[in-house]
Amino acid sequence: MDNVPLRTRREQIYRKYIAPQSLFPRINGRVLTEEGDEAKRKSNFLMFVDMFFSKQVNPDSRNGSLGQDGWPSPNASRPTRLSMSSDGYKAFAIFSDTPYGSSVVKEMVTPENREKYQDFVVAEGPGTETRASYNSIVIAWKFPFQSKFIHSGQPVDRLAILYHEFAHTMVFQPASQKTVERGISDERISVMKFENPVRILHKFEPRYSYVQYDGSKTINILTGEIGPGIMTVNKNNPAELVKRTHIDALK
Repeated sequence: MDNVPLRTRREQIYRKYIAPQSLFPRINGRVLTEEGDEAKRKSNFLMFVDMFFSKQVNPDSRNGSLGQDGWPSPNASRPTRLSMSSDGYKAFAIFSDTPYGSSVVKEMVTPENREKYQDFVVAEGPGTETRASYNSIVIAWKFPFQSKFIHSGQPVDRLAILYHEFAHTMVFQPASQKTVERGISDERISVMKFENPVRILHKFEPRYSYVQYDGSKTINILTGEIGPGIMTVNKNNPAELVKRTHIDALK
């Protein structure tokens, strides 16, 4: 079977398990709305940069940076400001000009909300992963670091990743979650309600699995099943978790 029918079959199975999701999920009893005016989107983005992009400059922040003595710089693990030429800055500029991205940016720069988000920070990190906490997003210095997810082989959609990360932040999480460590089931919700709607909008296949950052377990996005270690899904049936050595593993 060639790739087109196989992809169609996978997407049909996905829809059997996951109901259609809005680009604007209802979170905490409310739904964000897009900024429809193109000029306003651009001005909102510039305000967002001024308000939330880190002002700290750590030139040695990227992986492998060495000091004059040849040893890793003490600043090598510290995030730094996103320059206009960086992958992260460019991705955010595009994100802010989409319906879903403009809704987040508008929410955060609206005058009556500024105090609520005043401690939020976006920065470039030294590692290969883009991660979020309640009050920050740290973007990998090369973003996305890989064009495909290394365990499933599915292509990465950088704008969907940004929306996924915002799902973990104070924009969509109540204050009660500020110090709560999110688990793999929370990641599934972020993929299902934030990342996959954007992927589908952009003509990507939905993401079918998520591997814990330490490789200790994998969750199936369709079923919520959690398997041990690094796994993927059956390329013929994304509702089935399989080992990557399986003959029909999607990778």
